[in-house]
Amino acid sequence: MAARNGSLMLRVFLIIMFAVILMIPSMVQGKEIPFTPLESPAFYEYEGVGTIRNQFLVQGGIKAPAFLTGFTQEDRDRLIRFEVTMKEFKESVEKRFEQIDKRFEQIDKRFEQFGKQIDQLFNFLWIFAVIFTSITVTTIGFALWDRRSMIRPFESRVKELEEGKIDKVISSLRTLAETDAKVAEVLRRYNLL
Repeated sequence: MAARNGSLMLRVFLIIMFAVILMIPSMVQGKEIPFTPLESPAFYEYEGVGTIRNQFLVQGGIKAPAFLTGFTQEDRDRLIRFEVTMKEFKESVEKRFEQIDKRFEQIDKRFEQFGKQIDQLFNFLWIFAVIFTSITVTTIGFALWDRRSMIRPFESRVKELEEGKIDKVISSLRTLAETDAKVAEVLRRYNLL
């Protein structure tokens, strides 16, 4: 937006300059200032309809438009006023551009601060993710360790009990199978005899 304002100001400046340049000859041509002919009389001796000599003869004296004569004091003053106006305009444009530059610097600083805040947010998210992952891994590890440490003694006891009692039950059934045919048949079916 600031660049648009700057280009708009430049366009207005150029339009004003163009208008002033176009208006100066019309302002100067309307004045008649008495003058003496220039060094080259051949220029004024040109014959024909609408010659310079015939156009500017007025009441016994020769008058010419200001653009044929030199600068007058009024022209000089007008140019000085124009220069002062242009200088003021140039200074105001330069001040505007300085203000625009300052605003751009402020915007750049804000973007840098915003970038730093985003970096801090990403760092916080990484820290949060690492903490969450470590807590989860620790909890799962603790659960597995607790389960194994609690089950091992129980498993070893059950094994001892099972091995001892099952062997005793099978041996007692084998003894019973010697006298009972049905028990012997069941043990043969399961390959325990």
